[in-house]
Amino acid sequence: MQPEPTILGFDTSAAHCAAALLKDSKNISTVFTEMQKGQVESLIPILETLLKNESTTWDNLNAIGVGIGPGNFTGIRISVSAARGLALSLKIPAIGVSNFDIMHSVNQSYCQGNDVKIISLKGPGDTAYIQVYKEKMVLYKSTQISLSKPNIDFFSKQSTIVIGYKAEHLSKEIGCDYIEKYLTNIPQTIVELSKQRLLGGLKTGERPSPLYIKSADASPQTTLSPNILK
Repeated sequence: MQPEPTILGFDTSAAHCAAALLKDSKNISTVFTEMQKGQVESLIPILETLLKNESTTWDNLNAIGVGIGPGNFTGIRISVSAARGLALSLKIPAIGVSNFDIMHSVNQSYCQGNDVKIISLKGPGDTAYIQVYKEKMVLYKSTQISLSKPNIDFFSKQSTIVIGYKAEHLSKEIGCDYIEKYLTNIPQTIVELSKQRLLGGLKTGERPSPLYIKSADASPQTTLSPNILK
């Protein structure tokens, strides 16, 4: 039987430093500190304290999980750079987890009977970031849309649900179900999804990259392979 991995995950994609340690299969310890600035100075000390409190060392880790956004440009760079550096020095994988994947994973229990899930996250100004899943695959890649003219009415209202930011507003464009939700359980979900992907097999040389979204048009996923979630 494959031993249970020990995974450290963290996120600075918004005004916070959030971290979690997955140890002994289901034992997840977390820390969440609201922080408008100073993440670059605070992140490593927070991680070291979390490891120390759980009687774990850097050498005990099997993987690093990191939030890749979308979110604050500088915050994402801080956490992704830290994850890459730690993974390189510890000779373990670094696994990127997007906020779309977190929202999708946390809310799966609300989506029974809905084949297509439109995940919506807050964007700058009068915009939202969306990514579309069909079952456990990414159907449409992440994109930025205008809330005043979302242009998502090409989705069928049959078996479709909008989850997240301004979900009610966006659902009216389609005439489908919706659930107004906000991102929760960020570090916990990062380590849980990182574990799934680690045990499922990673591509050689795979590294996390910041998820910056600029496109204004929802377009079919053509260049990226489907992202299979557990």
